[in-house]
Amino acid sequence: MQATGAGEKAIMKNKGAIRPNTGSVVRQFTVSEPFEIKLQGRRFLDRKDCCKNFFSGKARKYRNRIGCYVFSLRTARGSLPFYVGKTWKSFESEVFTTHKTSDHYQRIVMNNKGTPTLTFVSLETCQGPTPQTVITELERHLIKMAYMRNERLSNIQGRPKTRWSIKGVVATGPGAPTTNERLFKELMGY
Repeated sequence: MQATGAGEKAIMKNKGAIRPNTGSVVRQFTVSEPFEIKLQGRRFLDRKDCCKNFFSGKARKYRNRIGCYVFSLRTARGSLPFYVGKTWKSFESEVFTTHKTSDHYQRIVMNNKGTPTLTFVSLETCQGPTPQTVITELERHLIKMAYMRNERLSNIQGRPKTRWSIKGVVATGPGAPTTNERLFKELMGY
């Protein structure tokens, strides 16, 4: 194992982790806890109030961060993702825009049971220009993962366009998976 010099430590702290054996920098993201979104009955507050209330609480530290976010519904059976988004400016300026609340969140809340939550996947502090291509790449990956969990995902762009399925595993219809299908899903991390 090689010793890490002061220069490499600065790179790791400011830009991300260094990939072993390559020396290339990897942008590192951190995941927040799921933050509950307070509603007025089954309706969202107006954008200003919703944003103000949400970011004045525990989510305050994510207000000015950038990265991706996942809107989901939490039920007694667990949480299910319904929308994945990204921002290069700040979570505060993006997650409660009129387009998000009316075209995505409100429709999801009205047609499904559960408590709405937001989870942030935020970029660690880095120097230089905003890595838009990295955030876009992460968003596409999260959309694919979310779509595998919930085929009713509200995102249209970035959805996988599979022309195949593995019964009980990927792009499958209703019905419980068999023991073999369940074991394969577990093996492959589905």
